[in-house]
Amino acid sequence: MEADISPAFPNPVLDEKFTPGQYTPTSATAFLSPGIPSPTPAGSAMKLYDPSDPSTYPSSPVSSGYDNSSYVVQTSGPLGGAQMHQEVPADLRRAIAIGMTVFSLLQRYSSKSPITLMSSLTIPLNDGNRIPWLGFGTGTALYLKDAEQAVLTAINNGIIHLDGAQMYGNEESLGAAIAASGKTRSSLYVTTKLDKLREGQTVREAFLESLGKLKLDYVDLYLIHMPVAHEGRLKAVWKEFEALKKEGLAKSIGVSNFRVRDLEELLDGATVVPAVNQIEYHPYVVKAAQPVIEYMKKHGILPTSYGGLTPIVRFKGGPVDPVLSSIRERLQKTSGKPVTEGQVLGLWLRAKGIPEITTTSKVERIKEYIATETLPDLTVEEVHAIDEAGSQVHHRVFAQWLDAAKL
Repeated sequence: MEADISPAFPNPVLDEKFTPGQYTPTSATAFLSPGIPSPTPAGSAMKLYDPSDPSTYPSSPVSSGYDNSSYVVQTSGPLGGAQMHQEVPADLRRAIAIGMTVFSLLQRYSSKSPITLMSSLTIPLNDGNRIPWLGFGTGTALYLKDAEQAVLTAINNGIIHLDGAQMYGNEESLGAAIAASGKTRSSLYVTTKLDKLREGQTVREAFLESLGKLKLDYVDLYLIHMPVAHEGRLKAVWKEFEALKKEGLAKSIGVSNFRVRDLEELLDGATVVPAVNQIEYHPYVVKAAQPVIEYMKKHGILPTSYGGLTPIVRFKGGPVDPVLSSIRERLQKTSGKPVTEGQVLGLWLRAKGIPEITTTSKVERIKEYIATETLPDLTVEEVHAIDEAGSQVHHRVFAQWLDAAKL
């Protein structure tokens, strides 16, 4: 891969007799004039190449490629424009080439192209795999919509964990975004979920349909989306999930929206414990979710959260608001960075070791979510204060049937 070596270090003054120009190669095919002293015809003045000064350009190309075996100077004087070569030792040639490349890369990323901050925090699962803490979901605002552009924007801005589902009706566009991103499969973490099976359909058949739409050979995480879609059959469905994991088609398997009784039914006779249970989790359901959270902790099942921003996007004005505002101010002073209340909620989840699945169509929001990973931890007291404020009221947005049943 040809390196862009523009611009590079300045050229030192060669000799008081000469008036050197500025050495700045403009590409990997630029003429190289590092200022090595060279015999010069009497009465001639040496001039080094300066891309900003056309008068310093050579009269003809020296080579068509990156030739660092000799260095070229342009002279002017009685002989006219003559090119002269100075042979340089191989070790020095290599050192100059390496220095030019390193300097140019540093310059490129410091002033030309801002580095994309990548989501990198991961959390271990009970099967030995790891799940990225921050996930981009294709439900809620993207439900039954083409998600390609939104997902592609997320990937291009550093998101690697992509959370889809058959129920969302957009697995094809999720797959299209993955393909369009150009990312290697191993660099992304992809989740999808099983919807209600059609009459006579097997879990494997439904899974292979999803895999085809995603244009993938495997998924990193496969979940049973809703226990109520498989009443009386959870154990049988889970056995088929275990087979998919054994084949390597799903690296990890888990569930979503499961109550304690659903987990108890599934675990009876299971050979694989679900890696995760993805649930609506935010301060306004923290009290209601406590029984299932405790049960999951006992069995090593990781909770993952969707709807985590509910207090600030769906129930603004609740008892959590002043607590979030106070913590935000403290974090801004501590970190010296701007902090949002959404990031405080993300830090609350991070403090509990719970991955956050969220979504947005705005680039600035994606960057905000990723930047959360760089912020300081909440204190134990701050986590408790959010819990206490959230426990004062109950607001569930999704899967409201859960409120009618014991968790």
